[in-house]
Amino acid sequence: MGKKFFAVALLVTSLVACKSKTAVDFNNKLVAIENSLIGPMTGDEKKASEYYKAGNYDSVIVIGGRLENLLQSKIDEIESIKAPDVEQAENFKTSYLKAFKALKEVYTIFKKLGSAKTDEERQMLTESMQTMFEEKEQATKDMQAAQRIFASANGIKLQ
Repeated sequence: MGKKFFAVALLVTSLVACKSKTAVDFNNKLVAIENSLIGPMTGDEKKASEYYKAGNYDSVIVIGGRLENLLQSKIDEIESIKAPDVEQAENFKTSYLKAFKALKEVYTIFKKLGSAKTDEERQMLTESMQTMFEEKEQATKDMQAAQRIFASANGIKLQ
């Protein structure tokens, strides 16, 4: 009886450890995709802002398009990752996608801002971008909450 209990306990411990490793790996994949955006976005956002202030709208269009394409490639990458069979994985993945799609929409509007023909059109797009930026901020908060829930459900300690 003692050996049988020990074998079952060892099996359960192994399964839990395996699921935790799977959850950690999934979390790390998504975080790595997110982190891969930091450099390109930071530099391009600064340039685009400077170009916009200087009235170089063609450059704003180019940068907005480049960032929009970059986000789409990351969205495609996340969509191609199968959520593992661990608690809250699909919800976590969905929240990441929602945040990335909201950010992509900010860049889509930014690109449109560069191609606007009138000050009135630019003003409307600026207001749309502000609204979309707020939605992106909320989606990011939701993503972080989903990550905490995912981590808690799978025994992961976030850093």
